[in-house]
Amino acid sequence: MGTYDTNVLRKDHTLIADYDYMQNFCKQELFEYADKTKREEAIHEYGVKLRKELQFRIADLDADASKWFKMVYTNPTRYGVMLTERDIK
Repeated sequence: MGTYDTNVLRKDHTLIADYDYMQNFCKQELFEYADKTKREEAIHEYGVKLRKELQFRIADLDADASKWFKMVYTNPTRYGVMLTERDIK
């Protein structure tokens, strides 16, 4: 939702740090997603929009595929921002 709003709708990305804005946003705008069916439909729609409008390569996984991916995926090692390529062996 944030990626779409920032990159497609061009909303101000600094609003995430505005407590008053986020409090109002959560109370009013996120209320419509309290229903599980609406929430799942919205998630699917955002995925379609991100793939179409921003050319994101995001898989639309069902529950079983998601579990499989989490089981086989190995997170890459993160060394920190201060290391150079020469420091990593």
